Amino acid sequence: GQLDPEHRYTFLTEVLGVDAQVAREAAVVFNDLPSDVRQAFWALVVEGKSLELHIAEGHGPPTGARARVKRAIIAISTLNDPGEEPLPGKEPS
Repeated sequence: GQLDPEHRYTFLTEVLGVDAQVAREAAVVFNDLPSDVRQAFWALVVEGKSLELHIAEGHGPPTGARARVKRAIIAISTLNDPGEEPLPGKEPS
């Protein structure tokens, strides 16, 4: 049988402490993020890997990995993807 929509987001409602509608919106925003952003968040936050291990697995320099995790956290928290942060010394395009 099909799961009712409320049940699909039980994990998120419990982890984030929000109702099912907000959990659904957070899931939609998260799933819309670029793959590398989702991957960094999942590895460091959900799986609890260290930043050093994530980097050693070939996921770029620490500043990039930190920026990707930060982007995912902001997106989930605000229900809006902030986009990429400009690199230091560069103007946003």
